[in-house]
This record gives sequence, C-alpha cells and structure tokens, in this order.
Amino acid sequence: MKNIYRKLINALLIVGSVIVVMGILEGVLRLYHTKTGEPVINPPTPYRYIAEYGGSRLIPGADVMFRFESTNRFVRVRVNELGFRGPPLPEKSDDHRRLLILGDSVAFGYGVHESRIFAAILDSVFSEMYPPWRVLNAGVEDIGIRDERMILQDVADEIEPRFILLCFFPNDSRPPVGFRGEYIVEDPVDRWFRNHPGLLHSSHLLRFLHFRYRLLLTRFALYKSPVPARFRWVDSWNAGKWKTDERDLRLLIEEARFDWGAAWYSESWIIVEEELMRIQSICSEMSADLMVAYFPVNIQIEGQFTPTEPQQRLESICRIVDVPFVDLTPALHKHTGMFLDQCHLTVDGHAVVASKLIEYIRKEIAEK
Repeated sequence: MKNIYRKLINALLIVGSVIVVMGILEGVLRLYHTKTGEPVINPPTPYRYIAEYGGSRLIPGADVMFRFESTNRFVRVRVNELGFRGPPLPEKSDDHRRLLILGDSVAFGYGVHESRIFAAILDSVFSEMYPPWRVLNAGVEDIGIRDERMILQDVADEIEPRFILLCFFPNDSRPPVGFRGEYIVEDPVDRWFRNHPGLLHSSHLLRFLHFRYRLLLTRFALYKSPVPARFRWVDSWNAGKWKTDERDLRLLIEEARFDWGAAWYSESWIIVEEELMRIQSICSEMSADLMVAYFPVNIQIEGQFTPTEPQQRLESICRIVDVPFVDLTPALHKHTGMFLDQCHLTVDGHAVVASKLIEYIRKEIAEK
C-alpha cells in the first residue's frame, strides 16, 4: 500500500513539475513576444503572412505595389494598423458606427484598386448617408470562415463594430490547414496541432513547439505538403465544357471538392454551421448585428445551368441561427464581365455587388 501511495505521490510531483515548467516557458515566451512582436513566418506576398497558429493575415502598415496573377497588373495594397486593407482608421467618437466586413480574397478585392472594391464603395456611400458611419474591410486572401471568426475575436474590442457583414464564398469551409484528403502522407502530431487553431492562438508555447516541430520534419524531409488536389479543377474550368454540358459541370464540381466545390458536400456545412453559430455568439456579446451575404462562384453565373445547392444550405443555416441573409447570385446574373477568374470580381462586379449590398444593408439598418 505504501509503495502505491509513494508511486502516486511521485507521479503527481512529476505532473506538477511539468505544469510549472510549461507555465514558466509560456510566461517567458509571452514576455518575449510582448517586447519583440510576433514573428512573420513565411510571407507569401509582401503584404501577407501565415501566422504560426495557421491561416493568413495582412501585415499591419504594409504599403506595396503587387502584381496579381489574374490581371497581370500591379495594384497598390495598403494595410492599416489593424491589418485591414485600406486607409488608416479614423478616430473613434462617442457616436461612431462601424460596419466590419469579414471575408476572403473576394472581399479583400483581389486584383482591384482599393477605391473600386465594394467595401470602399460602401464606405463612401454610408459615411455620407449616415455620418459618422464607416465601413472597415477585414477581408484576407485565402482564408475561410474559421479564420474570419478568429479575426473578429482579435479586433472586436478595438473597433467595436455595430454591424458585421460576413461575405461567404463556397470554399469558406476549407480549414486553414486544408482538407484531409489533400495530403498523401501526413504526420498525426502535426495534424493535431493544425486542427486546433484555437489552442495555438491562445498559447505562445504551443505555437513555439508546433513551429519548431514543423522545422524538424522539414529538415529530415518528413513533412509532406498537400498534393495539387485543391486545383485539379483548373484545366476543366479553362476548357469551358461546363458552360453547356451539365454532366461536365458536375464533374468539374467533383474535381473542385477541395476548393470551391466543397460547398456541394454535406460535411463542409458542419464546419460552416458551427463557426457561424460562434460568430453569432460573439456578435451577441458585443451587441452587434450580423448579416451574411453569399458570393457565387463563376460557374453559377456564366453557364447555362445554375446549381444553387450552396446558397440554399447557407440560407437554411442562417434561418436557424436567425441571421439576415442575401444571395448575390441574381444581381450578378443580370450582367456579363463580372469575374476576373473563377471567383474574383472585376471592377464592374464590385460595383454591382456594392449596389445590391447598399440596398440590403440600408434595409437592415432601418429595421434596427
């Protein structure tokens, strides 16, 4: 009995010692990062980086000319102090009202000058129509709804938005680490880290351990990047048979299942519903009203067939969580030349979206 008791005491001492050491390390790393700032890891562009806890962020204060692949033209990308594309934030006043736009590269304004993005158009209209209203664009390239929720958590207290517009694109269920099926071989430890962005976001120690673990895997050639499965659809999309053949359209959607095609698969909507409920909960805590807008993929606009399963699923979820919803497909369907590529809007596309959103948001504001 004494031996069992002694072993139990020793085990508790070991566990306690590990917890104390981890606590000390966490405190040291927090102090270090408080003094030096978070490191920028593997910047894919001069204005965007991959955070250690996963997902993309814009670099606060960046101001660069960048050539976008879809247009092959240089466009200025200016990032303010909070990491939003656009000018510096105006000072808050007692009667300020802010509308925060969350989204991916479509909301960011991929390939389009800052002043022509729908967010900038909304800001111009609402700041004049409802002074002192301002519209802030928190869109970031290549993120999904999980990242959008984390961005909201990061900036909510700082900007105190009155309204939040979530701009949903069909690949927004995509996790920051990609879908499991994209990988040939992957390390289960690395996968666990990447599948828990909340823990990585809250703990400097876990971020430190994960990053060094990834470096170790890479050094010994054990880390396997995703195969090109995500973009397997590109050749079929370029061929254009989907515009007139429904069978080819469905095959294209199947090929795009690790990108925008994910919205046609039920498992994706589990992630979307969970994250949308979390975003709604955050909005309720800050007394902000959430709105959701569906941005269609090119195939829903330019072909003879218009598959509408994604917006139907999203509208159904919004109805469940009691969030106002607008589908931008009908507005874009009335025009040609709305897309730069499979998803990103042209200047004309941004203007059409802005016009529809002004109508939609004015209605929501009037009802509050």
